Amino acid sequence: MKMTEKRRFRRITYVVGGTLQCHGSTFSCRLENLSVAGALITIRDTSATDIRVGDHCFLRMYHEIEARHVIMEAYVIHHVFAFVGLAFTNLSAEIEASLVSIMKREKQPSFCTDDNDADYSLLRNVSNY
Repeated sequence: MKMTEKRRFRRITYVVGGTLQCHGSTFSCRLENLSVAGALITIRDTSATDIRVGDHCFLRMYHEIEARHVIMEAYVIHHVFAFVGLAFTNLSAEIEASLVSIMKREKQPSFCTDDNDADYSLLRNVSNY
């Protein structure tokens, strides 16, 4: 049986280092995949067990194209072992444009059939998570 993805936004494999700030603590992490709606990361500090679904946090990553750090506000939507799924919220137009530039640069096969299927419009609310 084939599983179908029901994602609104195309995601890409995008492996870069970063940090996750949550509960006043900062954890080293690695991005595993990225979309304009969220990211999957792995936490390097396995003692970060106080991270819970629904927690408010900030993800910081280096944007190679723009040669600067980008900080995204997010909520934890998934946490199993070292893997943490994040849904971005309150993205500024500037940050969203940065994410779109990464997505376009790192074009990969995706669950979307073409770029017209990927919704790059401004995210008004990611409350469906």
